[in-house]
Amino acid sequence: MFKSKRLVLKDYIKLKYGVIVEVSTVSLGIEHEWNGEKGYLYETILFFSKEKDSLVELPNSEVVTRYRTEKEAIEGHKKIVKLLREGKGYKFIKIPKLIIEWNKIEKSIC
Repeated sequence: MFKSKRLVLKDYIKLKYGVIVEVSTVSLGIEHEWNGEKGYLYETILFFSKEKDSLVELPNSEVVTRYRTEKEAIEGHKKIVKLLREGKGYKFIKIPKLIIEWNKIEKSIC
């Protein structure tokens, strides 16, 4: 049985185009598997949100990795935060979107 104080690490990082990512590393409370191996007690998940006017299509939350020890979890969390702040580990791709500029259409009709 896993007995420990509850580890909760959270960082919020603002990326380009109004995207905000929450890096959340927590103790799981029970042992989990990862890539077919047992013994993982911590995990880091990325949660994505965006500012009101952002047109970016976001992924769902993503499990980034799991860890066996609290020390590994803390080090892994810090590394992920550092890389995201440095602009590494993600990219934006162009997704065509049609935007109607109603104010321009209405002005040209009048």
